[in-house]
Amino acid sequence: DDVIDILVSEGADQVGGIFHAFSGGVEEAVKVLKLGFRIGIGGPLTYRNSRLPDVAARLPSQMIVVETDCPYLPPQRYRGKRNEPSYVRYVAEKLAEIRSVDVDDIERATTMNYRRLLHDDHDDSVNIAYGLKNNVYVNVTNTCTNHCVFCDRRRFDNYLYGYNMNLVTDPTPDEMVAAVRESAAGDCREIVFCGYGEPSTRLREILEAAGELKSAGLPIRLNTNGQGNLINGRNIVPELERVFDRVSVSLNAQDAQTYIRLCRPDAGWKAFDSVIDFIRKAAASRMECSVTALDCREVDLDVCRKLIEPIRGAVFRGRKHQIALCEE
Repeated sequence: DDVIDILVSEGADQVGGIFHAFSGGVEEAVKVLKLGFRIGIGGPLTYRNSRLPDVAARLPSQMIVVETDCPYLPPQRYRGKRNEPSYVRYVAEKLAEIRSVDVDDIERATTMNYRRLLHDDHDDSVNIAYGLKNNVYVNVTNTCTNHCVFCDRRRFDNYLYGYNMNLVTDPTPDEMVAAVRESAAGDCREIVFCGYGEPSTRLREILEAAGELKSAGLPIRLNTNGQGNLINGRNIVPELERVFDRVSVSLNAQDAQTYIRLCRPDAGWKAFDSVIDFIRKAAASRMECSVTALDCREVDLDVCRKLIEPIRGAVFRGRKHQIALCEE
């Protein structure tokens, strides 16, 4: 707390940097991120009873660097011995395990974060499709019908695990298909239409692109806020199930009042009921239907689960709430 107070009083937010060997909790991490500092994660991440894993799981991928602090703070397997630079791999491996990604994803993200901060490197080429967690994700749009307090969509320098997500214009169906085919690797498990916005605002385009990609023989999933029927003025589930194998709906609230407060939908009070209705229709379709909610302070995951589990065909799971850089 003393260090953060000093940085605030000295105007360190105008400079930025790395908060080396971070040892705080989530509350301190929020303060550090608001100063524009990256957070340095080292060997203590691997220690037994460390509180760093919960913090590391919630950090924006664009704000993490990995470090060793050698000859100090070795990872658990070398505890009590001299630390070495090569041991940074064990920090990266633990970070990948905590965040349910591959080590390659951590390497790509932390290398980009380091180069952007210390060398002012910026990749101007926007990623329409990108590989992550052995999947290929399609960056459909930044347009959304929600304005969630936990979303970074309003920022103009969003990177995700080293990928540039800052769409200037929405990609065409042909561009989406070409980008997926270029990004798909041999061990790719599924193709996911998502983005920082709501894909169902571009229904015709995603249906066309997903239809073209059916020939790849991979499952195709849609990540959505569940307002597609409301957005398009009709039940779009029959159209979706012709090309999508799975649909994942972000619920993020246990009732309409909480949804209004956290998700701030353009449709107002109609939005939450529309999401529940979409879930019911999607769960009754041929698509696999999963529903998620973030473990935010105001979200009651148990109530969300009890709301969704009685819907036959719908599966619920909670997700870690990651700190948003513009969170309110």
